[in-house]
Amino acid sequence: MPEVYDPQNFQRMNEGRFNMIVDVFLNMFIVISVVSTCFFLYIMHITKMLHSNLKFTLMFLSITLRLMTVTRAVADFAYLMDSTAQITYYICESMSFCHLLSMGFVQLSFAALVIERALATIYHANYELWGNKLAKVVIGLFTINAVGFCLTCLLLKSYGIVRAEENFPTCIIVFKCPVFTIYSWAVFGLTMLLGAGPIVWLYYYNKKMCLFRANGSLTTRYQYHDNVVILRIYAPVIVFAVFGIGLVCMVIVLTAGIKLLHHETLSLEMYTLFKCTFVMSDIAATSIETVLIRFHPVLWLNARRCFPCFFKAEKVGEGPKETEIAYGPDFHFNQLTASWK
Repeated sequence: MPEVYDPQNFQRMNEGRFNMIVDVFLNMFIVISVVSTCFFLYIMHITKMLHSNLKFTLMFLSITLRLMTVTRAVADFAYLMDSTAQITYYICESMSFCHLLSMGFVQLSFAALVIERALATIYHANYELWGNKLAKVVIGLFTINAVGFCLTCLLLKSYGIVRAEENFPTCIIVFKCPVFTIYSWAVFGLTMLLGAGPIVWLYYYNKKMCLFRANGSLTTRYQYHDNVVILRIYAPVIVFAVFGIGLVCMVIVLTAGIKLLHHETLSLEMYTLFKCTFVMSDIAATSIETVLIRFHPVLWLNARRCFPCFFKAEKVGEGPKETEIAYGPDFHFNQLTASWK
């Protein structure tokens, strides 16, 4: 007897395949992003010429972004193995707290980058003497926001003020209660839109000031040039990682928000779309780290020097007389000094 075509069964099969494909990409990018972050942190650690404020801020944001990935992966793995065990409950609670805390930091991550470069432009004459005090102050303020966000979410969940979605197969509070995710993306989107304009203005201002090399000291000229280098790197990051991937993720979570406003129950397919935002967030974070290392002269030189098996040294000359350049940590600064004399 021929099999009767069932549209609902066919739809469920397609949804299952889509969910499986998303899971494969999610697990793959978890591994890639963790390896990328370890490599990025190592290169940042050995780079002594990068300003302490910028270095401290970038390393801290990279750690918090990856903390979101790791805590989510650990909690989902424990929940998948045995969702009823007591140890799973404690793992989920601890991972949920860490995930909420890291998400509170990430909400204002773009604002931290804008503030750091803005102050580097305003106080260009003595910014090199600041150390990492600015980064500590900014991160201290962000810690207050992160702790406040974390405690608020836990209280709202504990008293049942925010509804949990039973169809979401996860124990992470911020995804079990999508309202928290929607709020986080809304805050990030607002800082993204407000910060894009200042980033562009700072780039063109520093580029213009670089043309007046004779009007300042070597320290001032170096600071302007460093600002241009950093802000030029931020440009593709803003276009691709922030506006591109960020807007797609915001559309998904805002769609879930509209459904919640109409008191609709979110389906398993919506959680699959939420997992798509996890994948895209990992791609964005990895791309930011890759772009910074590849296009910042000092970071790129250190990467090539420390891992010659992956990055070939630049060669000068032709034929038997060609030689490999051995870059030192102060190679880039010496080049700038020679060009300004």
